[in-house]
Amino acid sequence: MSDIIQVVKEAEEKKVRAIGSGHSFSDVAVTNDYFIDIDNLTTVKFADPHLIKTQFHNLALIESEAGIVLKELNKKLDALNVALINMGGIDKQTLAGVISTATHGTGKDLPSIPGFVRSLTIVAAGGKVYRIEPTEGITNPAFFNDPNIKLIQDDATFYSVLVSFGCAGIIYSCIIEVKQQYYLRETKKKTNWEELKLKLLDGSIFSEADDLSNGKCPRSCSLLINPYEIRGDKHYCIVMRHFDTDRPQKWLLFEATRNILSSILGNIPYFFFYTYWLFRVFPHRSPFLIRGSLKGMRDKKFVHKAHKVMYQGFVFVKEHAYDAEFAFDLSNRTNIVKTIEDLMKKAGEIKNNHKAYQSAPIGVRFVLRSKAYLAPEYEKEVAYIDVPFLLGINGNDFMLEQYQEILLKNYGIPHWGKTNTILDADPAYLQTLYPQLSTWKKVIKEFNPDGTFSNKFSERLKLTE
Repeated sequence: MSDIIQVVKEAEEKKVRAIGSGHSFSDVAVTNDYFIDIDNLTTVKFADPHLIKTQFHNLALIESEAGIVLKELNKKLDALNVALINMGGIDKQTLAGVISTATHGTGKDLPSIPGFVRSLTIVAAGGKVYRIEPTEGITNPAFFNDPNIKLIQDDATFYSVLVSFGCAGIIYSCIIEVKQQYYLRETKKKTNWEELKLKLLDGSIFSEADDLSNGKCPRSCSLLINPYEIRGDKHYCIVMRHFDTDRPQKWLLFEATRNILSSILGNIPYFFFYTYWLFRVFPHRSPFLIRGSLKGMRDKKFVHKAHKVMYQGFVFVKEHAYDAEFAFDLSNRTNIVKTIEDLMKKAGEIKNNHKAYQSAPIGVRFVLRSKAYLAPEYEKEVAYIDVPFLLGINGNDFMLEQYQEILLKNYGIPHWGKTNTILDADPAYLQTLYPQLSTWKKVIKEFNPDGTFSNKFSERLKLTE
């Protein structure tokens, strides 16, 4: 930590940013001055129970330095026989990065990653170090006696700093709540939009059991939707569900692996470039290519440790794509269906009028409400609608602008780590989206009075004026 403190002190009157894995393609980590490489901050251990209030001793609490990438964090948690409560589809991001941008997985009863953070240690302006928690935080002040770290237990401070894109300071470490190691079963089944939207409207998509679940509802679900209708197929869709399950007594090959062909091909660079070539040279085949990729994902059953199931792979593809993703209030399912159909309609219009095509399916995931002031799911359960594109395909930026207009017009809230250029024209609109924005700005100003931790992203959206 001493190195970080020294750099922050040297960077007074300039800008300093921590650099993680570079997964986010927004300008959240861009600065012209100082960068701090946190790759070596990878220590993981159980939190010191002596410092934890007795009422929290029933929780499994892990203290981790913030530079560790999720892939390595999962390995270390495995060794401790515990696991993350939830995670996104890949594991290349740093812990600091997924916390700061409210990265999420799926499950309407499951939080995004900031939702299981119980304590943050940050280095703020002047090299001052703070341990920040909610008002009823886990740390017992009577036993916390580190003279170099100030303990702050205050809801407004914690829920501002929690999702702050690094604007409050450099995250050094955090304490997260985890679970005892557990197993999940995944299914991926085909359907079409006409059938799927009815289940989304009546909520049965969240409670639909199957023959192996003994009547239990799925732990989570997510959707992949072809934006194009092909010869009356009513928009091909895949519904992915995760069910809690016991550790298999016997590992069967077809259960312990996903669809082998799609898993192998999806992670081979040459196959990606072949697919990329097809989208570029034969753009009119895009609807069929998307449908083909969805058909290849179908899988009756995959059982493994939770983090191996939540990890969706296709990393090489995801690293060569970008997207916009907006959160929608899940209590208004009619609006969610309307938004998806508006995107489908727009995709058809652009195809017919401009000969430009989307190069990936529309994705939908679900997330529990959050207390973090700048989490898109603040105080409401949400559905995230995701519109990804492969890099370098003709018409991408035009389509993305058109899609963002639809998503924002339909009351969507942009995901911070994704493309959200539509807000550039009206940063003041953020106050409408985030009712606690003024409180957030006031708190961040206390830790970042001279703009030391501001960045291109926060300045563009006038978050740290």
